Amino acid sequence: MSRVDYPDGTRVVRIKCEGLGDGLQLHWGCVLEGADEWSPPPQGTNSSGGINGAGDGIASRTNIGGASGATITFPPASARKSSASSAWWSRKTNPRTSGSTPP
Repeated sequence: MSRVDYPDGTRVVRIKCEGLGDGLQLHWGCVLEGADEWSPPPQGTNSSGGINGAGDGIASRTNIGGASGATITFPPASARKSSASSAWWSRKTNPRTSGSTPP
């Protein structure tokens, strides 16, 4: 995983998991600066792997399986106020399977 912060405030997070096959998803959320609670991705956030709700109205899931991984882009205003934090991996075929414990 890598992160680049651009001068205009855009934040780009790149995730690539080679050798794990298709169907792998990242389960993630954001914490706004100064907040203690998780929040959905800020408006204008986009991802090459798509951004789908995880069913709780807060967390999101992004497809990261396969050779290309995913790139998540946070727009300038929100990138300064939020950070994608802890996340865990799951397979589409069994969303309860995780590679690490959620926060």
